[in-house]
Amino acid sequence: RAAGYQAFPVIVSTRANGALQSFFPDDAQFNHVLAYVKLDEGYILMDAVSEGYGPDMLPWHDLNTGSQGMLISSSGYEWIPLAPKYTGKHNCNATLKLSADGTLSGKLSFMEKGYSGASARIAYMEVDEDPRKCAMDYFIDTENEIEVTEIEVYGEKEITAPFKMKFQME
Repeated sequence: RAAGYQAFPVIVSTRANGALQSFFPDDAQFNHVLAYVKLDEGYILMDAVSEGYGPDMLPWHDLNTGSQGMLISSSGYEWIPLAPKYTGKHNCNATLKLSADGTLSGKLSFMEKGYSGASARIAYMEVDEDPRKCAMDYFIDTENEIEVTEIEVYGEKEITAPFKMKFQME
C-alpha cells in the first residue's frame, strides 16, 4: 500500500494444515496469510515470508487440495483460486568420461526454471551460498568422493531468472 497499490490479506490453509472447507469457513481452518496486490491487468499473490520465490509464484506449501484463499477487504470476503501459474523445468547437459577403472569425470551444466529454479536457489541459500556444497548436495547428491572445480553460478540473486550452475567434476 505504501507503494501506491491496493493490497489485501488472503488467508489460506497450507498443505500441512489440511484442506479448507469453503462451504462453512471457520477461522480455525486458516494458518497462513498471503498478500494480494491489485494491478491494472489483474493481480498477483505473494508469500512475504518464503524466500526464493518470485512475484506471483506461491511456494508449494501454500498450495493445497482445491487451493483457494479467502481475500479479506473492507466490503467483506471472497474466495480466490491459488492455482500455480508456473511449472518447473530442469535441464542438465553433461560431457562425461568413464575411465577403465570406473572413474567418472567431466563437465556438468544445470539450468533450473520456475519451481525448479526456486528449489535450486533455496538450496543454494541454505548452504550459505557455497557453490561447491550446493553442487554436491543438490545436483550430484552422492556419498562418493567427487572433486568439484571451476564452478560458475548465475541467477542466484534474481528470483525471476533461471538458476544456472556449471562445474567440472572428477
